[in-house]
Amino acid sequence: MIGDTSGTPPTWEMDTETLPTAFVDWTGLSTVYGALNPTSATLSVDDALASKFSVYPNPATDFLTIDAGNVEISSVSVFNILGAKVLELNELVDNKINVSSLTSGIYLLEVVQANKSQIIRMVKK
Repeated sequence: MIGDTSGTPPTWEMDTETLPTAFVDWTGLSTVYGALNPTSATLSVDDALASKFSVYPNPATDFLTIDAGNVEISSVSVFNILGAKVLELNELVDNKINVSSLTSGIYLLEVVQANKSQIIRMVKK
């Protein structure tokens, strides 16, 4: 049953061949993370390719450029620090976003590429 906390917790054997050497003898791993999570997702090649983009200049004044390499950007949403969507673009011209209308502050960009999204922090001067 999912979420069932009754009974004895599972014991996990450390795989010292794939564990980074800095953690091989570190007994705090189980304390910090709890029981090792066998269901956690692993990073695939597609995820790694989708996450290779850069946003500059950051902090930005008027325009922000998103360099995504060969991956097409589907959409970009800009959220203020309270979580309200303040800007949404479904098509970028020269991979640039006009942020001149935003007030100074910290924003979160949600960049969607190939049905995968990434969140990055952006500062508007």
